Amino acid sequence: MRFVRAVWKLLVGIKDALVLILLLLFFGGLYAALSSRPAPIREGVLVMDLSGTVVEQPSQAAISDVVSGSGGIREHRLRDLVAALDAARTDDRVKAVALDLDSFMGGGQTAIGDLGEAVRRFRASGKKVVAYATGYTDDSYQLAANASEIWLNPMGAVALAGPGGKRLYYKGLMDKLGITANVYKVGTYKSAVEPYIRNDMSPPAKENAQALAGALLETWRQHVKTARPAAAMPGAATLAMAMAMLVRAAAIPVPAVPAAATLRPRVILRSTRARSATPRSPTRPRHCSTTTC
Repeated sequence: MRFVRAVWKLLVGIKDALVLILLLLFFGGLYAALSSRPAPIREGVLVMDLSGTVVEQPSQAAISDVVSGSGGIREHRLRDLVAALDAARTDDRVKAVALDLDSFMGGGQTAIGDLGEAVRRFRASGKKVVAYATGYTDDSYQLAANASEIWLNPMGAVALAGPGGKRLYYKGLMDKLGITANVYKVGTYKSAVEPYIRNDMSPPAKENAQALAGALLETWRQHVKTARPAAAMPGAATLAMAMAMLVRAAAIPVPAVPAAATLRPRVILRSTRARSATPRSPTRPRHCSTTTC
């Protein structure tokens, strides 16, 4: 009986010792976490990885994305980026800014224009801004134009497509299927219903699309010219010619239905969007410094 009591006391002592050790480890770790300080920030370069899009307000993550662990497309709040650049402008520890535009997906001319102004304010403080990407598109080049230097991967490219687009027109297919579209419209520039009553773009719709695309292209051109005054930008006549080429008769004929085919009562009409025609890929140097590119 004495042996059993001795063994029991030994086990209780071991248990108490383990509990004491665990408590000491817990409180020691808690003290270390509360008393720790982040490593001091030293002089260096502020790297801004702009993978994704620039938005006014990021959207809330869907429950499915949270559960699956997929983050989706990253969204950067515009005012956060502008605030970071303005703070870095007066921070002596930040010697330069590096814009990683390799996976930049744009954000609209207004947001990119505001961000570009913040980049130019940073440059005005005497610090350098370097932009890098494997390839540049309209939005990424508009932002990169505000940098001191533009770096391009040796195997990369600059592909400027410009604004534009194409539409599907279903009138021919609907006639073959015996479908009648009853449309009532008032006004000249009412092209939303044209795919159901025409096989091509009407002159007013073409005029409207050309004016919109021309305004967007001119705004992009002015932003780039402001950021890089020495860049050789096309004139108004060249832009007008480009718009005339971009805004064509944007009718995509729907394949005809064979006469011997059996028509089912259910007809599905799908609308697809295609990128603007005649993308331009100007040849540019792999390293553009100051305002020469």
